[in-house]
Amino acid sequence: MKNQCSYHVHTLKVEEEFVFDFPFDMMTIRNYVQEILIKLNIKEQLPTFQEADFDYLSQD
Repeated sequence: MKNQCSYHVHTLKVEEEFVFDFPFDMMTIRNYVQEILIKLNIKEQLPTFQEADFDYLSQD
């Protein structure tokens, strides 16, 4: 721990590697993150969306 650190990091051991079929299975990301939130006992739910919501994402 550092005296000037304003946050603490908790580690979570994950049993399996995260694998998904980019770009055809983007919902897997949401499901994976939601499972991590549950394991960390965080009550917040991620927004609800569908696979089609990823269709028009772009990068600059």
